[in-house]
Amino acid sequence: MHRIDVPSATADHQFTEGSPAGGVPATTVSAAWLNDVQEELINILAAADVAPVKGEQNQVLQALQALIAAGQQSNAGQVAWFAVKTPPAGYLKCNGLTIGKPGSGATAREHNDVFALYVALWNDWSNDVLAIQTSGGAPTGRGPSAQADWDALKRLPLPEIRGEGIRAWDDGRGVDAGRQFGSWQGGQIESHGHSASSGGSGSHSHSGTAAEAGSHNHLEGHSLKADIVAQYGVGGTAASGSERTGTNQAGQAYTSTGGLHSHSLTINSAGDHSHTVGVGNTGGNETRMRNIALSAFIRYL
Repeated sequence: MHRIDVPSATADHQFTEGSPAGGVPATTVSAAWLNDVQEELINILAAADVAPVKGEQNQVLQALQALIAAGQQSNAGQVAWFAVKTPPAGYLKCNGLTIGKPGSGATAREHNDVFALYVALWNDWSNDVLAIQTSGGAPTGRGPSAQADWDALKRLPLPEIRGEGIRAWDDGRGVDAGRQFGSWQGGQIESHGHSASSGGSGSHSHSGTAAEAGSHNHLEGHSLKADIVAQYGVGGTAASGSERTGTNQAGQAYTSTGGLHSHSLTINSAGDHSHTVGVGNTGGNETRMRNIALSAFIRYL
């Protein structure tokens, strides 16, 4: 790169429109100076892996953004909560779609400015959690490096955080042991028991009644009506001229009708006791605290 140095430039190497009245010529742009400017700009694009395209007028800006992002990878990959639905500049939705180089067919962003995020995710997320894809969208294995997969036009998914809560990675502490970084974990309720009881009824008895027996006679201790005795073909004599008691010809004692009556019934105490209690299920399809739904966006610049 050099300052304009043609004879028509000013003494301090500046451009001038000249002055016809004063006899000062306008500065002539030399091919050497234009080539220097062109190659300086091309080198910026090349450093960011941006291919120059005729007619596009923001490629230097894209390249500078990508280079800045590459130098600030601590910001690339940062997830932030927003109270808006559309991600601001430099952020993408955490929705599981893919990022990659132009030509990769990435579904979230296909651009050189996502390279820093691509590298960050490639390095820290295993292929079991974020399975890299071919340019056609088929899951595939990872190559020797993020740069190699980037150049091979492989897509890399973004984390899927929609509808999920966040838990700090255990990182060897042992509270949530065995977790892969970035892995998903289903809901769970810690094993526990519930106590339940019913009030004791105390020592008590139950009242009861027997059905009425109706009018009847007794034979040998059971009621026997006179007409039944006659039905057996045996006669009987009543003591003292009464039909209440007597003997039949077989020598069996009988009594006359006992009249309409009932018998008392006593049920013994069951003692102090309790009853089995069943506890039914309650609740919905997940365990959750009160919450508010916001957008989760990931930074790529």
